[in-house]
Amino acid sequence: MEKLFFKKIELWVVLLIVMLGIVFSVMLAGAVRHNMKGGDKTGKLASVVNEIASLPANINKLIATAGGDKVDLEAQSHRFNSLKGFQFNYTANTRPDLGYVLVNRYDGDVEYSVFELFDLNTQKIVHKWNVTKLDSVWASALYEAEYLDDMSLRNRSSRARGLHGLLTENGDLYSHLTDAPFLKFDLCSNVDVINQDRIYHHSLEEDEEGDFWMPNRMIPKTVRLGDDNFKDDGISHISKNGDVLFEKSVIQILDENDLSYLIYGQGKFNNDPIHLNDVQPVLTDGKYWKKGDVFLSIRELSMILLYRPSTNKVIWRRQGPWLHQHDVDVLNDHQILIFNNNAASSGIRGLEVRGHSNALLYDFDTQSIHSHFQEGFEKLDISAKTQGRSELIGDELFVEDTTAGRLVQFDKNGNITWQYVNTAGDGKVYTMNLSRIIPRELGDKVLEKVKLNGVCP
Repeated sequence: MEKLFFKKIELWVVLLIVMLGIVFSVMLAGAVRHNMKGGDKTGKLASVVNEIASLPANINKLIATAGGDKVDLEAQSHRFNSLKGFQFNYTANTRPDLGYVLVNRYDGDVEYSVFELFDLNTQKIVHKWNVTKLDSVWASALYEAEYLDDMSLRNRSSRARGLHGLLTENGDLYSHLTDAPFLKFDLCSNVDVINQDRIYHHSLEEDEEGDFWMPNRMIPKTVRLGDDNFKDDGISHISKNGDVLFEKSVIQILDENDLSYLIYGQGKFNNDPIHLNDVQPVLTDGKYWKKGDVFLSIRELSMILLYRPSTNKVIWRRQGPWLHQHDVDVLNDHQILIFNNNAASSGIRGLEVRGHSNALLYDFDTQSIHSHFQEGFEKLDISAKTQGRSELIGDELFVEDTTAGRLVQFDKNGNITWQYVNTAGDGKVYTMNLSRIIPRELGDKVLEKVKLNGVCP
């Protein structure tokens, strides 16, 4: 027995046993936390279990803080890093029909997010907004987003992703940062806080009155589910002045429309059961909807839902064939376009794209689904596990493959009109931040404001 206890063991064996023990403890704690019953998990046991189960996330946060500002802002894929910036397949000043593109991206060279307005006809940059002037925002914020803990003001600004910038004709640009307040940037990138009642995330869309719809995080949560990390996603309707016109938890919407089984009837608990990534307002009456309705893209349920806030009614919903989709657009009075990540759950490996992503056109008249650009997605290797968006531009499609750091506009055969890859000077590709096409008329008005404004101080 003494020989057994005092036998010499190689150091690598000891380290391997320790690492396996840690992994086993985290997995066991995660399983226990996953299956704990009831509402909020409280008490000493729950506290210990949550701390152990949260160890990987806390380690990642420590690595991110120690590793520099650009950690986790790199693209998930670097398969396009042989390309940098714009590539145009037409001569400059020959395509005024293409309008502008507002490129929202993390700039790996300056280590900040930027919004850049490019004229796709002249192939030149028109104006740039940046997110460097955010110290006052963080200093006066009414809450602390989890990923901002223990960071300097400079690091907070450098890691903030300016999402889905929305441009107005006077040159003001609205955006919410990653899990942060709703902001407005003027032409000189001076920032005003429009609303910080909630944490806002993902899409930002304007309605027919010039007010805004966006997903939010309901804090404190409005449902008796999960632990302190539970994500109670809701929808917000915010006026130009920052007033809250409407807000509601998506889980409450489901519950009040006899759809609670979609959340409470699942065999396994999910701390992020909704993951709302798009609130798309309906601007005009159609055959199947009314002005003021909103389409919701609910990623975790692979569901597109049509909701009428005025009556609190779900008008229509459908799950699939899209998988973990990330964008929905209203095309006309009877058709919608869905950016389908086509990403299937795969257990410990997370999401995996089945073949390629695609854009699916759903026709309410015929209840049919078409994928007119499938060949283009395959030819251009568009495989977005998460995020991403698309816009139909005439007979062509604009796609942002967010986590691949790439924008591309192409036809049904996959012929590229133009593309952009967010490669920095270090040769790495960095993430996009939900860019959008700007119509020619709006872009021209902004250009006039830029010329009148002159050079910013």
